[in-house]
Amino acid sequence: MSEFVMPTVSQTRELLREVSAEMSSLFGISHAEAVARINSTWADLDFTRGHDLIGHEEPGHWAHVIY
Repeated sequence: MSEFVMPTVSQTRELLREVSAEMSSLFGISHAEAVARINSTWADLDFTRGHDLIGHEEPGHWAHVIY
């Protein structure tokens, strides 16, 4: 089971993990807080068709947007 609440595929989960790692690195927050922020932001989305929506930007971009 993934730490993310939204439906995902492995490729998207990896990108979400990169975003959470970037958030932890940039803003000094825990992995758990970064995941909670990602879940809060994207909980209603379905990433089972890949990461078309979020894959067009680098993890650092999403880290800043979500934080």
